[in-house]
Amino acid sequence: RSVGPTLTDFGVTGVMSDPTTRLYNADAALLAVNDDWGPEITETANQLGAFALPSGSRDAGMMATLTPGVYTAQTTGATATDEGVILYEIYDSDPAAAGELTNLSARAKLEAGGTLVVGLVLLGDSSTTVMVRAVGPTLENYGLDPLPDPKLEIHSLGASTVSVMSNTNWLRSSNSGQLAFTAANLGAFELNTSGGDSALLLTLAPGIYTATISSASGEESGVALAEFYLVR
Repeated sequence: RSVGPTLTDFGVTGVMSDPTTRLYNADAALLAVNDDWGPEITETANQLGAFALPSGSRDAGMMATLTPGVYTAQTTGATATDEGVILYEIYDSDPAAAGELTNLSARAKLEAGGTLVVGLVLLGDSSTTVMVRAVGPTLENYGLDPLPDPKLEIHSLGASTVSVMSNTNWLRSSNSGQLAFTAANLGAFELNTSGGDSALLLTLAPGIYTATISSASGEESGVALAEFYLVR
């Protein structure tokens, strides 16, 4: 789901008024597109505990059955001037199926003082190990204008929001070698050895978490990539 207009119900201002979402496979072939969501996703959203979208809203949403692989979802406004805040959501509607979501990433351009927020819900009866990365400087290798000093913070959302851990430079971490080894095993692209990107390796109990990425100085702007990896 690409939620824009309905965010105003939660006090969010400056939202995208009419988001359109597109789903692509690894070959950049367009698999599905949705402008205004339809009633076919309502029952599934209710079963998953997702908040309701008002009938007739211009939020976007779709359901897709996917084979194992790499996919990209992109959201744009209905017009070139339709910009603003959106909430992008991906739900596994059949967690008992053989396939599972093992890696999730989100890319956004941050202005000075801005924050990219990515949520993660972990189910089950035991803890899960995840690697979380906030990639900035390394994105320059891919032709992007990166956020030069990303700060990564992990928060647990329980009775109150609790900061679990933070990082501003993975190379200065005591487990930098383990982070590099884990990334290689998971097939994640290598981070620059000049540093600047942030990463954490965490074992988390079932629950709701958010990762926030912002400029460590609060004064820089640029593109940042948030990544979650499930570690076996």
